[in-house]
Amino acid sequence: MPWHATEIERTKDAMRPYSPAPLLETPELRITVEGTRVRATGAHSWIHDTRVLPTSAHLNDGSILVLTDSLDYHAWGHLGPALLLDAVSGELVAELRGERGAVHEGGFLLGLEGYDYFDTWHYDGRGELLDGWRSYGHYLPGGIVVERDRNTRTSARIVRLLPGGEIRRGHRLKSGTTGEPVMLADGTILVADGGRLIAVDGELRASEMAVILRKPAVIDLRLDGDVLTAEATSRDGAHSTRVRYRLHRAR
Repeated sequence: MPWHATEIERTKDAMRPYSPAPLLETPELRITVEGTRVRATGAHSWIHDTRVLPTSAHLNDGSILVLTDSLDYHAWGHLGPALLLDAVSGELVAELRGERGAVHEGGFLLGLEGYDYFDTWHYDGRGELLDGWRSYGHYLPGGIVVERDRNTRTSARIVRLLPGGEIRRGHRLKSGTTGEPVMLADGTILVADGGRLIAVDGELRASEMAVILRKPAVIDLRLDGDVLTAEATSRDGAHSTRVRYRLHRAR
């Protein structure tokens, strides 16, 4: 295993108050939310009223994919439309459906799970469908998906999306509700799966690095330099367990 994780801190405390952050920020463009409006400042300035609640945004060349929550409850719960906007003018290019997105090969990946959906689609910057796969989850560069099927007896794996709807299937996950993974500079993927921190190589093979918790939990990962933070939120949402690791290569 090329990477090791040494625990340097473990805390359990009350959740921090929510503090809104920009949906997206680059040296040239900053995307923020004001209620149901998306505001762009920087190289291009505009305001787009979405009439729903923007939750995240992804920028690729001249297009912005904005994911949203609906103000009203409907057949898809509070899931709102996925809005494809022109990055220069803020005008609506296409209205799509999906709850997770990512930049991918000249366009975007957009995924949806539930009601017999477990799908990912590849759209270009004009909203034209280019490809599709029967897979869904956390998206990472290179067409990697850490699948998330939310099933107790999960079939989720770490997979790679290939052209023509093909899927290369790798390590089988213990949990169908994995939190946010991270990717290291060398392409190694770190995932908190079933309370354990695993490292996944380019061949989609996994090795265990550390035990974060002795019981399964949804654990989000965040990387800051060579320090990895794993944060598990309690079921009532009131407390979190936060564990910090220093990453280093095996000698």
